[in-house]
Amino acid sequence: MLIFCDLAEQELANIPVALLQVGLSEIVRAHRRGHHLVVIARWSMAWLTRNGDLSPADAAMLRRIGQNFAQAGDLRRKAKVFIRLIESRPAIFQRMGQR
Repeated sequence: MLIFCDLAEQELANIPVALLQVGLSEIVRAHRRGHHLVVIARWSMAWLTRNGDLSPADAAMLRRIGQNFAQAGDLRRKAKVFIRLIESRPAIFQRMGQR
């Protein structure tokens, strides 16, 4: 499954720190293990790297994911279904894609 994040700095800052910490670690781990393809915009990656409390391995993987945005950023347009991370209250799930 494709997981896509292009949140602006203000949106990222609105997410509770504990939720951001756990969620980010799980997303990076899923990408590292090959279970999901994670695409994070460079501006989101830069903020997360500066403000996230990550292990060195997770921080390195996050930077690698951000560096691949130029090649992988357009995949959401081709994917039939993907997960887009958004900041919202209450939490919602929204299906996006061609089907």
